[in-house]
Amino acid sequence: MNKIQKKGQLEISFQLIFSLILIAAFLYASMVGIKYFINTAEHAKINSFIAELDSRVESAQISTEISQSYELPLSNNVKYVCFATPNTLTATGLKSLNISECNDFNTYLSAFKNMNMFFCPAEGAWKVGAPVYVNIDCRGKDCLVFPKSPYCIKSNGKVTIKLEKNYGDAKVKLS
Repeated sequence: MNKIQKKGQLEISFQLIFSLILIAAFLYASMVGIKYFINTAEHAKINSFIAELDSRVESAQISTEISQSYELPLSNNVKYVCFATPNTLTATGLKSLNISECNDFNTYLSAFKNMNMFFCPAEGAWKVGAPVYVNIDCRGKDCLVFPKSPYCIKSNGKVTIKLEKNYGDAKVKLS
């Protein structure tokens, strides 16, 4: 009798299997590396925004009179930059903003109400390890005043901020 032999297995050499495993490992490592560098760039943009704004506010505070607009780059992960007079914000004031992307106002009220600037949505900064709540001041002194509290500015990768100070004013108006 003639027996027919059927093979149900693929005949692949060990070298080919090992090569495929190495290629998959290299692809995974490259994706992780690319994500790390993108997050680092976003983190740097947020920190650069904070440092630049702090520097501009300090120089405006030292000036006797100023009215200057600045366009500062910011991460696309952040949709709004909000400012508030520290320790004066209430839940009603935050809800009046009616910003759907920023639903973490309660965190601000409970833990960070002594800060005068925060990013919305908070996840945009948290994802990349950047600070979400910051206190912009002039060498430890509260030196900012806002048109209203809270005051939010929409971001599209850049934020335009106007700093004004009239002769004799103690604080810099941010709008």
